[in-house]
Amino acid sequence: ILITTKSGNKSRGVGVEVNNNLTGTRFVDERDYQYVYGQGSQGVKPTNIVDANATAEASWGAKIDGSDAVNSFGNTYKYVGNKDNYKNFFETGLTNQSSIALMGANDKGNFRLGVSNLYLNSNIPNSDMKQQGLNFNTTYNVTPKLQFTLTANYMFENVLNRASFSHAPVNLVASHQFIANTYVIRWLKARKDANRNELLPVDQDIYFETPYFIAYDDLNKTSRNRLTA
Repeated sequence: ILITTKSGNKSRGVGVEVNNNLTGTRFVDERDYQYVYGQGSQGVKPTNIVDANATAEASWGAKIDGSDAVNSFGNTYKYVGNKDNYKNFFETGLTNQSSIALMGANDKGNFRLGVSNLYLNSNIPNSDMKQQGLNFNTTYNVTPKLQFTLTANYMFENVLNRASFSHAPVNLVASHQFIANTYVIRWLKARKDANRNELLPVDQDIYFETPYFIAYDDLNKTSRNRLTA
């Protein structure tokens, strides 16, 4: 389905139209989790790597009291609630859309030729979309009862790291949703261990990948050019 949103049929003579829109976006996490008990199981917090790996997605541990605990990398940390995992991973997004068009009309018909540019810097780190478009539509009145209309759009699009939110590996938000409430997402910022293997927040569970690894190492790139007329 091709929809013509603008044409030059309301103008007389030749005119130029220029537009620009700039929009910022921020990720908001409104989940209401409990922060009385932290990571662990059966009222016990993790005090070694084995227990930390086994309970990385469980918040059935001891009462959160700011005492020392051990994470899945063997590091000691303060046992406190962490409410900023989304905020500390996702970034402020920016969308800039600009266009310029030449249009005109007379008694015989009208035309509109436009060029557009869209740049979207995503909330996801290392992710963006660049899209340029060229569109043309014209109407010519051959006779009072016969009219010729032509509409064409050509678009160039390049996407770096298109997000995936399916129930499968490379889901960027799975780890955020399921890790324990005292787990700090920035522990995974190194992305890989000394052997260049991915650091997994939940031991050996590929369905809960490191979001930093997905953003910088498991890239999902797409590129396409398309013509509709």
